[in-house]
Amino acid sequence: MIFSQKGLKCSINWSYRGFLLFSLVIFISCNSEPKVVTLAPINEIYQGTFDLHLDERTSQESFFLQAVGEDTVILLNRAEGNLVLFDAQGQVISKYYYASDGPNRVNVNGFQYCHPDTIVTTDFYQNISLVDTAGKLKGKWKSFDLDKFELEVDPSPTSTNSSPFFKRGDKVYFNNAIFSDKIYSLFAELDLRDGTINYLDIKFPEIYQSGFWVSNSFQFVSSTYLPKEDELIVNFPNLSSLYRYRFADGSLTEIPLAHSQLINEITALFPDKESARNASPEALAKRELSKDFYHSLYLDRENEVYYRLVGIGKPESVYDAQSPEEQPLREYALMVYDQEFQLQGEYTIDAGVYNMLKVFISPKGLHLMRLDSEEDKMSFDVFSFK
Repeated sequence: MIFSQKGLKCSINWSYRGFLLFSLVIFISCNSEPKVVTLAPINEIYQGTFDLHLDERTSQESFFLQAVGEDTVILLNRAEGNLVLFDAQGQVISKYYYASDGPNRVNVNGFQYCHPDTIVTTDFYQNISLVDTAGKLKGKWKSFDLDKFELEVDPSPTSTNSSPFFKRGDKVYFNNAIFSDKIYSLFAELDLRDGTINYLDIKFPEIYQSGFWVSNSFQFVSSTYLPKEDELIVNFPNLSSLYRYRFADGSLTEIPLAHSQLINEITALFPDKESARNASPEALAKRELSKDFYHSLYLDRENEVYYRLVGIGKPESVYDAQSPEEQPLREYALMVYDQEFQLQGEYTIDAGVYNMLKVFISPKGLHLMRLDSEEDKMSFDVFSFK
């Protein structure tokens, strides 16, 4: 058999291309499979302990903390209504004081530090204020427009460690947390130029219409803002999926994710409002403690991962068998996702070790406050997935 040189060259080229294509397909298919994640204790990613040393005028009462850069942590001091700055060694280096009465009153109940001349605060009267580090009030606005709401209770602006205020241009955005079974917008924007309020088209998913969900565990929605992408990632407590809100077009899309390995389907507290109304306070409390839920979501920008805390419920029979003083505390899990929301790890957290409301992120990782902290300090165990 005789082959032409040209034909042979062509055949070899196509064979080589075919081999490369086949190899590429195999490589992609092998590398596109989800990572197999095995449950492990959270101590596997433990990095150390960080203490905030409190002076005699600073208390542990506040839930609000924020790391600013690599060397500073700001704490809302409920004892005096001021902001306290700590250095990298956890020592107090400065305090920001604000008027507690009069027309320039700023009763800080939540805050977000954006810049030395831009700190956004909220108070108990549903006002949002713009202040600076010198204690100057630069503006104050009412945080809701009653004409746009038909609710049993007034809206309430909330800024927490897991759902902080954030600023886009001349607008401030906040979590609009309301304990109500009504349908309402979960996030609002305040225009600092004229004080107008608008509401984002982010509402509870349809599952909230199936049964009674009104509780501390299921009503508060956590979120994190991505400035570069101009997107808001939203964590609903009863859904394994996250949601992505794009400011460019106002769209809200689901990011499908698998459940934690420790929980299954999450169901409502009660089948309807009437069942909840007929339950005793003790029964309501036990029912809530028996439910799993996705507690909160945090972005670790330094290590480019998301941390998601998950509350693990116990059967109601466990609480029935013990007195209120002896009832067991809730266990937790920590799920770690990469920037594409691929699960990278899941870790168990023993009950009764940490206060899951006193949590913050710094370049060093996730900080969880220990319940056994001494009175004159706030001790945080630091965890980082690298």
